[in-house]
Amino acid sequence: MPRPTLAGCIVLGIVRDTRGRTLPHEDRFNHFPLSPYCSLTFHFEGQLHLVETDAHMNAPETGIALPRLMVSGPGSTPVTTWSEGPVFVLTVGFYPDVWEVLTGTRIAPLFNRHLAGEEVLRPDLIEMLLPVFQNGSAEQKFACFEEQIAQLWAQRRPKGGVSPFWMRDWATALATRAALSSTGRSLRQLQRRIKRQTGRTQRELSLLVRNEELFARVMSDGTGNDYAGLAVEAGFADQAHMIREVRRMTGMPPAKILRLIATKESYWPYRLLGMRYD
Repeated sequence: MPRPTLAGCIVLGIVRDTRGRTLPHEDRFNHFPLSPYCSLTFHFEGQLHLVETDAHMNAPETGIALPRLMVSGPGSTPVTTWSEGPVFVLTVGFYPDVWEVLTGTRIAPLFNRHLAGEEVLRPDLIEMLLPVFQNGSAEQKFACFEEQIAQLWAQRRPKGGVSPFWMRDWATALATRAALSSTGRSLRQLQRRIKRQTGRTQRELSLLVRNEELFARVMSDGTGNDYAGLAVEAGFADQAHMIREVRRMTGMPPAKILRLIATKESYWPYRLLGMRYD
């Protein structure tokens, strides 16, 4: 988790370090849920490939080789990557409205894309991030990243910003800022501002909020069999509503995705939600 002074900017940092591990082919995949966030990914060691189609599932090394410093925008589908051998990778997630303030880069051209940092970021930002690649542990690299970003965030942080922990906190604060804007306060204008800042409609953000809370609850307390109870607790209208939205977010129904999360190494990103919930 980021230091408190960066909590309104950084969602979290994720490290994947498989050095010294012997993993079978199926465990070298990494299945990520649909995400509303922007991210920076540092590939320190090894090579990851983007698995884009069913054909790539059978020959994942034919997928796009991802750049050493990568910028990813919000997505509309789950993302899968694969590595032929060990990897050491750090991914840092940013709130999309903050990303624009921090980097001066618009969200819309990044949607569903994974680009080399050099294609997106200004040269001075690239220069600022280079020390993260220096030798050190994951903790040291993340601390170095925070030090570099903290200076920029102190200069550009919006007044009255919040420090959300859950996606619901961020989405609520975003809607409040949009509603209080002096440039028109109708419902349609509010929705346009949210869409411009995040690349998503307010309804889509609500879907993501419910899914995050659902998976966090399941991973935390293991209540994956009580679908009706889970639907109510996570804010869905009913069990059928939950099933439809989970399928939309993950590509599969709750029973299947929960079984895979519980039994397959490659679904480790979902299990991190339970760690946050604790």
